[in-house]
Amino acid sequence: MKEKEYVDDMFGRTQVLINGLEALGHTFTKAHINLKTLDRFPKVWEPKTTTIREARNLKILAWDELLGLLSVNCWTMDDRNRVDDNVCCLVQYFYLLYWSSNLL
Repeated sequence: MKEKEYVDDMFGRTQVLINGLEALGHTFTKAHINLKTLDRFPKVWEPKTTTIREARNLKILAWDELLGLLSVNCWTMDDRNRVDDNVCCLVQYFYLLYWSSNLL
């Protein structure tokens, strides 16, 4: 895995893993996915992620809507639109869930 990746790339990889897990019968609430996603952004993103948590209902916030909210931030943060290794942990989390499900 790359050390840093764009927000869009992270969302794409995570979506593939979520779809695979859902095909195997796992279910995730929108709130669970949204919270896991927001928790993995680096400290510099904290104002944006906190605003999203407070202003939006994470139980009904769609995945693509969350991507849109975070992508808007990319245009205003210069080179900071690359995501820290912490976000890669989110992808690894869903990846491990996927593989542990396949082994059962």
